[in-house]
Amino acid sequence: MKKSNFIVDFESRNGKYYMLHTGNGNVISVDIDKKILLTDVLKVPITNERVSKRLEELGFLISKQLDEFQVATGKKILSDIKNNYLELIIMPTEKCNFRCVYCYENFEKPEMSEENQNALIEFVKRQLPNHKGLSIGWFGGEPLLAVGVIERLSKAFIDLCKKYKKPYRAGITTNGYLLSRNMFDRLTRLRVTHFQITVDGDKSIHDKQRVMAGGGGTFDTIIQNIKDIRDYSQSKLWTMSLRTNITRNIINNRDAFKRDVILPFSHDHRFYIMLRQMWTNHTEEADAIHCSNALFEEFVEQCDIGYESLYQEYVFSYGSHFTCYAANPNAFVIGSDGTFYKCTCALYDDVNHIGKIDSNGHIDFDENKFSYWIAPKAYNNTECLSCSQYAACVSKGCPYKQKEACNQETLNVLRCYIPQFYHLANDKEDFTDLL
Repeated sequence: MKKSNFIVDFESRNGKYYMLHTGNGNVISVDIDKKILLTDVLKVPITNERVSKRLEELGFLISKQLDEFQVATGKKILSDIKNNYLELIIMPTEKCNFRCVYCYENFEKPEMSEENQNALIEFVKRQLPNHKGLSIGWFGGEPLLAVGVIERLSKAFIDLCKKYKKPYRAGITTNGYLLSRNMFDRLTRLRVTHFQITVDGDKSIHDKQRVMAGGGGTFDTIIQNIKDIRDYSQSKLWTMSLRTNITRNIINNRDAFKRDVILPFSHDHRFYIMLRQMWTNHTEEADAIHCSNALFEEFVEQCDIGYESLYQEYVFSYGSHFTCYAANPNAFVIGSDGTFYKCTCALYDDVNHIGKIDSNGHIDFDENKFSYWIAPKAYNNTECLSCSQYAACVSKGCPYKQKEACNQETLNVLRCYIPQFYHLANDKEDFTDLL
């Protein structure tokens, strides 16, 4: 037996040492004073057969003949085959009512024309019989500025799924400003079941980072909308991710952020907390509040987020369960002018412009550009073949950044969650009493 390569560890402030297996999601722990005993068994399994047997069952010890890297790559390919959903991220408009300080979009393209809507419906009609189902993500700009487009396309897509007996699912990424209770009802009737909203800290910070296009704060309206939905809807058939783009300002105002954003929602199982380092557009204003990796990781650990609200983060942290949509051969981003992309974060890069829809719903794909996005990252970087995060990264590592040196960002932002992941793990074991 040998130690698995796919192990990421973390020492928590509560005196425990944790290991997460990035291939299967299992987590093990031990008191800090017995850390060396555990790591010694992983190095020389015969020193404790009882412990080594359990470590083998959990995947932390594997056969010497097993090539984990080949298996992980194969699982990524198998996952794509099994998934086979047609996944479309649609921008009904690229206009926005916000001007967030770090945003990279230019807001130039208006609401999707009726001609492009009809062409998109034809595209789905032609493609859907060859796929397991249809998954729609509404994006922008601010998609709720064009809710009429969302409504028309949703009804057409749902009808097509009924016709071909295919499952349908939909979510939306919105700034939340227009997400009133009535708008929420309107969207859920269109079978939108997942919502992602960004709340950047408490009111004093958020209103500086996420401002209206004409000036003015947005925090009060967004938070009131979210609270109204939380209190009004008794349904458990929807979920909401509250994303925060962490900056130095939020870190310096941690207590207010926990009070105003985390505590009101983190104990409702319909809400998921998502903390991410702020994406900078490299303007002077954005760079001034950008935080380092070390500051971000320290902040996340000190937020003490309840493990129930981290389920999505846990599933994201291992295996092929979340393939980056840009690397998925069945996923496309569709601009309001009918341009087909692979990635929402590289809208203005030519390599991301893979085709454009015509009036009959046909796409003339640029195969070279398309292939760039779906090739696993490891094919370009031999360093991947000695990385503990490979099992998770091969499926969701950012294909757009594959030309850059790897900084192991896939799990760096999640490492400090491992103590909470222990409670969510598929299988787990505390080895303190066995050593």
